[in-house]
Amino acid sequence: MALRCGQRVDNVCGFHDRLTLIGGSNMESIGKQIDKVIDNFAITNDNGDKVQLKLTFDYSTATDIDIISWLNGNRRIALQRPARAMDKAELESMNNTTIMAIDAGKKVKTKAERIKEAKATIEALKANYPEEYANLVSEMDIDENELTE
Repeated sequence: MALRCGQRVDNVCGFHDRLTLIGGSNMESIGKQIDKVIDNFAITNDNGDKVQLKLTFDYSTATDIDIISWLNGNRRIALQRPARAMDKAELESMNNTTIMAIDAGKKVKTKAERIKEAKATIEALKANYPEEYANLVSEMDIDENELTE
C-alpha cells in the first residue's frame, strides 16, 4: 500500500481521513515518536557462526511512509505462513478483505478444518447431550445423518 502526502484513506466505517506526513502538520512523525529502540538478537552468517548482538535502531528520521511500508511488509510475510495451507479458492476469497494486523500471523483454518471442527462439535453434542442434539436436528428441519456425514 503506497500512500502519498494528503492522499485520502477510507476506513472501515466509511469515513475518510488524510494521512498526515512529515511537514504536513505540527504532529510528530511516527518515527520521531518511536525514536530509538534497543534490540537483542542473534545472527548466523553463511559460515554458520552465530553472534549475539545488542543494537539500537534509530527511527527518528524514518517517514510515516517508511514505517507503514515496514509494518505492511512484516504483516505480509506473517500472513504468508498460514496462507500456504489454504487452497486457491480460499486465497482468492480473501481479496479485498480487511485483516486485523495482530491476527495476520495466526494460523488460518481452512474450510476443511472448520468443517471437521464443526462435525466434531456435533458428534460431541450427540454423545453428551442427546436431548439438545435432537432439538437441534428438529429445529433445523434436516435429516439427522446430514449433520455427521
